[in-house]
Amino acid sequence: MPTRILIVDDHALIRKGLVSLLKSNLPDWEIHEASNGVEAVLKAARIRPDIILMDYYMPRLNGAQAASVITRDLPQTKVLMISMNESPEYIIRTIQSGVKGIIPKDSSEQEVMDAIRDVGNGKTHLHERVAGTALDFLNRDRRKTARNRHSASDLLTDRELEIIELLVKGVPQPDILPRLAISKRTLETHKSNIFRKLQVHSTAEMIRYAVRNKLVPY
Repeated sequence: MPTRILIVDDHALIRKGLVSLLKSNLPDWEIHEASNGVEAVLKAARIRPDIILMDYYMPRLNGAQAASVITRDLPQTKVLMISMNESPEYIIRTIQSGVKGIIPKDSSEQEVMDAIRDVGNGKTHLHERVAGTALDFLNRDRRKTARNRHSASDLLTDRELEIIELLVKGVPQPDILPRLAISKRTLETHKSNIFRKLQVHSTAEMIRYAVRNKLVPY
């Protein structure tokens, strides 16, 4: 059975150009077309393509939305997105939709064919500009998370951190009182201040926050 590929773009000229490119390079492949995201979902369900080469910006259903439906219903189908948008938000959203590759619309014919072959062979293909943007975004997100973690830690007093550490280690609250030589009322005051600073509403939520953000050793 020949490899089946579905070309999805709302611009007929671009779609026909991609079809012509594929016929020249992969004459044995079975080529299908769709002009929008809804049509792509319906055609994919019917023909079950091996690969979909899809534009992002389309009427009725954009590429990421269509890809989410298709990759959910047809996990064996590999989607390669092609678009002019290279913003970090777009790239992350597109990757999350389940696509196997992203290439910019100004890619050369050779780059398009390389991407199709990579995706067809089960590889992930991110154009170097796309990969660089995604990596920068993820690094910024990690730095932001680290800053938030440190700022939360800075808000807490040494005594509050002691209390969190004991609770994370599973020490019962009645046993905390003699260890820290504090009254139950003082402990509750400290906990109330911790809840307010960390913006949590229960001891369990506070412990989860402390473990997730590594506020104390455990």
